[in-house]
Amino acid sequence: MIGDTINIQEQHRDKAAIILPKIMKKYKRLSVIALGGESGTGKTEVAYVLQQRLYEEYNIRVKLIHIDDYYFTYWNERNDIRKKNGIDSVGQNEIDWKKIKNIITSFKKRKQYNKVQRIHRWTDQIEQVTIDNSKIDLFIVEGLYALYLKEFADFKVYLSGTSKDTEEFRVERGKEKQTTFRKKILQKEGMVVRASKKDANLKIAFKVKETYVTKP
Repeated sequence: MIGDTINIQEQHRDKAAIILPKIMKKYKRLSVIALGGESGTGKTEVAYVLQQRLYEEYNIRVKLIHIDDYYFTYWNERNDIRKKNGIDSVGQNEIDWKKIKNIITSFKKRKQYNKVQRIHRWTDQIEQVTIDNSKIDLFIVEGLYALYLKEFADFKVYLSGTSKDTEEFRVERGKEKQTTFRKKILQKEGMVVRASKKDANLKIAFKVKETYVTKP
């Protein structure tokens, strides 16, 4: 979302440094990387570091797709709608997957133009942008539920970390108010996100100095 704070720290650079060679080992043009994990694990920050390094070091042009921009509801109305519909309404079904999958399909089928969107926090609107697929080599789709893309993603990365692990970073980032209802949302989101962990090709520990696990 345009207007969100991007707070790149050393831990995000360290995680990107682990992910980068794995991407390059699997890399082919028109690939799609899914980057998922619970709130506060640094998905957006890691994605931006990867975008920069892939371009500067390998001349690979990366387009980032932020799942936060594809909720069915506006960001400033979401909590009211969730309170009305109940906490069980929170999860991957809040995302307009059809739009995201259409963007990926258009990219992989080499159609020249694609339409993507970004939510603008300060104008409270969705901005539609036309991009030229021929100028993009790789997509990175990042967000809580990115691993639910399954067969639409060629390589799936899971950033580990519970809401307790990430509390300090979330407060520092200041993206959302830490209320009782917000804690309930984090718990439900975490449960849904963790269910997608099994589909990851690469799992990054919250503290990168610890171990990580890969699978083909």
